[in-house]
Amino acid sequence: MTTMIGTKAGEDVVRGEVQCLNCGRTLGRASRRLADGKITIRPARAGEEIAVERQPGRSLRCKRCGGRAFLEFDTLTAPAE
Repeated sequence: MTTMIGTKAGEDVVRGEVQCLNCGRTLGRASRRLADGKITIRPARAGEEIAVERQPGRSLRCKRCGGRAFLEFDTLTAPAE
């Protein structure tokens, strides 16, 4: 998995992926704004639907197999000066 730290519309964001623990598929792309921690999940590829769902009070689930899904982001480190 490649996770990137970048700037989106003037905001620092961390990018990652949503993975299924059961079937191992990549279910979507995730981005987290560093300023407020807001997480956005988008389809893994353009034109596809988001293959993950969250039921109220429950964890993320894969829409394909029903397995548990998780978000994976790299740990942030301060750049060396």
